[in-house]
Amino acid sequence: MKISTKGRYGLRAMLALVRDGRELVSLSTIAQKENLSLNYLESIFSQMKRAGLVVGVTGAQGGYRLARPASQISVYDVLQALEGSLSVTQSESESDMTPLRRYLTDCVWNVIDEKVEQIFRSMTLLELANA
Repeated sequence: MKISTKGRYGLRAMLALVRDGRELVSLSTIAQKENLSLNYLESIFSQMKRAGLVVGVTGAQGGYRLARPASQISVYDVLQALEGSLSVTQSESESDMTPLRRYLTDCVWNVIDEKVEQIFRSMTLLELANA
């Protein structure tokens, strides 16, 4: 598993929303503070809005805010919205697997996936912002 630039930038942007503390924060403000591309942030926030992680308000005083308290949004929520599967391997049909591959999948790869998910689910945006 490799967290893409989109995932890393998305976490940075979400933490900027938490740290700013205002009701609405414009993407241009986040882009400036975090030295990120505004166009890239627009794509990221579009995905996070679809995932129900942020709420966007248009207009002169518009911007984005978290859809839930930062204590209720995990790192997993953000990465899942932006990355999709966080698995260390690609999914494949068990019928296509040799016995050794099935064993590795069950005893190694799935265990790693579960541990990674557990860690990411246990870390909230609030905890990261306060670290």
